[in-house]
Amino acid sequence: MLLNDYIGLIGYSGVVLGLIFTTGLIFSNLVLVFKKKFVSTWLLKTLTLMICFCLALAVLALGILLFNNAFEFPLVFDSVEKSMPWFQKLGGLWSGQASSLLFWSFILSFGIVFVTRISKSIIPEKNLAIITIVLGISLLFFLVPVLVISNPFEKLWQMVNGLTKMAVFPPENASLIVPVDGVGMNPSLRHIAMLLHPPFLYLGLVGFFIPFAVLTAALIRGNLDNKMIAVLMPVSIISWIFLTLGMFLGSWWAYTILGWGGYWGWDAVEISGLIPWLLSFGLIHSLAMQLSGKKFLRWIIVFSGLVFISIILGILITRSGILESVHAYSVGIMGPVLSVFILVTICIFGASAINKWPSLKRSDAVKKRSAVDNLTHLFNYVLLVLVVIYLMGQTFPLTSQIINGAKQNWVPEQYEHYSSPFLYLLLLVTAAHPLADLFEKDRKKFIKKLSLTLAVSLVAAVFLTLKIKGGLSVFAGFWAAFFLIATWLNNFIQEFHFSALFIRNRKFKGRCSRVGSIILHLGVGLLAIGIIGQESASVTYEFGITDSEPLEIGGYLIGLDEMTQVISSEGITISKSKLSFYENSKRVFTLSPQINYYPKMNMLYSLPMADTTLLRDVQVLIKEWKNSMDGLTIFHVTINPLMIWIWIGGAMLVLGGAISLIKPRPN
Repeated sequence: MLLNDYIGLIGYSGVVLGLIFTTGLIFSNLVLVFKKKFVSTWLLKTLTLMICFCLALAVLALGILLFNNAFEFPLVFDSVEKSMPWFQKLGGLWSGQASSLLFWSFILSFGIVFVTRISKSIIPEKNLAIITIVLGISLLFFLVPVLVISNPFEKLWQMVNGLTKMAVFPPENASLIVPVDGVGMNPSLRHIAMLLHPPFLYLGLVGFFIPFAVLTAALIRGNLDNKMIAVLMPVSIISWIFLTLGMFLGSWWAYTILGWGGYWGWDAVEISGLIPWLLSFGLIHSLAMQLSGKKFLRWIIVFSGLVFISIILGILITRSGILESVHAYSVGIMGPVLSVFILVTICIFGASAINKWPSLKRSDAVKKRSAVDNLTHLFNYVLLVLVVIYLMGQTFPLTSQIINGAKQNWVPEQYEHYSSPFLYLLLLVTAAHPLADLFEKDRKKFIKKLSLTLAVSLVAAVFLTLKIKGGLSVFAGFWAAFFLIATWLNNFIQEFHFSALFIRNRKFKGRCSRVGSIILHLGVGLLAIGIIGQESASVTYEFGITDSEPLEIGGYLIGLDEMTQVISSEGITISKSKLSFYENSKRVFTLSPQINYYPKMNMLYSLPMADTTLLRDVQVLIKEWKNSMDGLTIFHVTINPLMIWIWIGGAMLVLGGAISLIKPRPN
């Protein structure tokens, strides 16, 4: 046996042992729930560690095979080629269906270890047993397909009858097929954002399994209290940070690599990430309200269950092929497996929630709700309406086929048309939140602050609308976004004054959670400004040009300076052009887009380039290199107003979430 054979066997053994230990963990915890004296805590902790260790070993083995160019493994052959640098080969750990399922399983096993370590004296022993059972069963639903359906450690064998077969161990009289080189992953995936996007997304999505498991155990045992809620808050925020990072890295990748000015395409898989992300806002807000002394247990139960179910539903869409998507994997048996998982989850969690629902009723229901209470309830309801809209659009190809007998898809304009009023309402509700307490405590001060924030937001909205030449709907959107920014910025100044700028200030350090919340909500406002500008005022041009004929496009005079074509050492044909953009006879910037031909895949891949300012992006893409009819090179130019504020807003969301986790040191 060669080294790669041993490594593959180690990886396969890691998956097998991980499955065995997971089954043992579930069984041991079931015994603990009913017969405590037969199971030791040491055994349970050892099993959780062994599961994580075995799956880590499997992931490590797969990584080594990718780095070693072990092309006898079809997964390696499809993911890498010899010329790829090591950091791009790392992407093979999640670029294929088999590898991504293994990587997901490893993260989930780490989550089981994590929850058993943070619980200690906070979560009762039998609750922890049920939590582990829930997470263990979830892990089984991913490990079994890795082992028997989509195994990353299978090799390709030549049978005596001339056919080929994939198997871990050699079939009788079969010879191993070892290709000289691999095909490698799609060129568009060889980007730092795409290397980081899947793992961050997985960490965020798996992280929300923990609140679901904790609350399921609490519902079954009937002992949900604020101690458990206090544990769930940081876990939910950390999961939300990772999910947000994953979402924005994916959007940035789409914008910088795919071209055509798009960062979001309303694809079925993109929506599968958007829905749990939206629901997580409701979960975190409800957790915060519960910890502040309000009664939001019902909302917490609803959102934790919906987040979990939406994640599994998203995986079903990604893995089963039931909906068409540029991100989806091939059709396979994962559909029925995950469908069973979703049904079992809904039945168990739903039955537990219904059984305990009367006991979760507000004990202070006779008391009048505060303005903050009402706004948070409205916020949650609007989130649910948005989720229903996006879910309807996502599944419309299925529902339309059932009703009309033909598949129909929602276009982006439909998503935006139906969701825009509720997104607008969401901005207004978020903007009103900092003023809610003031409304009840001091009406005069409230009117003064409201007048100030309204005036500032109106001036800013008028200025920006005129600047990008938008219409009335654009102005309304900008006003709502600036109103949100103004109210939260005013809240920051009111609470911390200028002393908050100094990190040594004790008041500032002792209220990091509040500071983080303010930064996060300011990020929401900036994100909204970027989205409104890009979605409402983006313009595209397509034109052919030669080096002797400059053209006037979108307010710029564009000249083609040079065109070059070279063949790299890997055999890739790189065709590059240099365009200069002039305003008032002065060159303001130069862009050099390129289009590459990959002979192994027999495909052309166009790499866009962009010039960015605070007010607009100009992005250029080569659509066709030297047309055979007239010799023109065809370019696609997109001008996206305010695009950078999407990335700034996203960065502030993550920064605010991270700051809110900082706890002050005791004196």
